Amino acid sequence: MDVALDWNELSDSLREPFIGIPVHFEFDCNCAVCQKSPIQTDRHRLHIAIFPVDKDIDIQHAWYTYSAKKLSSWGAFVLALNRLNIKARSLDFLKEMMLKTIFEWQDWSIVKYLSVYGKIEIPSKIPEKLAKKTTWLPTKIVSPKELEFIARNILRDEQGKVKSLDEIIEIAQEEWKKTLQKHENEIGSEIDYAEYDMTSLE
Repeated sequence: MDVALDWNELSDSLREPFIGIPVHFEFDCNCAVCQKSPIQTDRHRLHIAIFPVDKDIDIQHAWYTYSAKKLSSWGAFVLALNRLNIKARSLDFLKEMMLKTIFEWQDWSIVKYLSVYGKIEIPSKIPEKLAKKTTWLPTKIVSPKELEFIARNILRDEQGKVKSLDEIIEIAQEEWKKTLQKHENEIGSEIDYAEYDMTSLE
């Protein structure tokens, strides 16, 4: 096991990176999770729900509010795609591609990510919300073959072999349906938002 022994190799994030496949990709989404969000906005935004394939944790969520400016969560998302050499012709094209692709996801400060990888000069004074904002970003495309030693048990057959990508997608989608149904049943009641990335909503 490789361990980080250099200070500069350690992450600033409070959340561990994970490997996961998107199960939901909607622009101007109005799903139960978005409806129950404590932060509502009339601005256009993209909601991506991600099923972790390497960790037995809840489905994770990321929201990217649309902006024509690079210094934004949308700008960080577009930069992350560019760094993975993903050239999206449209949102529909991107949705189709992402819903059948496994990624590594890392929790990044929007400002730091754009500064490090976008080479953007950050103004000395920026809104406090933006300065503190973090979100999940795709940082690597993962081949199904790489899951041999890390895949969750739910993604393995009786002999312990990792299932095919099509089977993984089917299982992930079923788990998303269960999660969505749970939240639809809870609309109007209190909810613990700790499992969500609520800092990237604005």
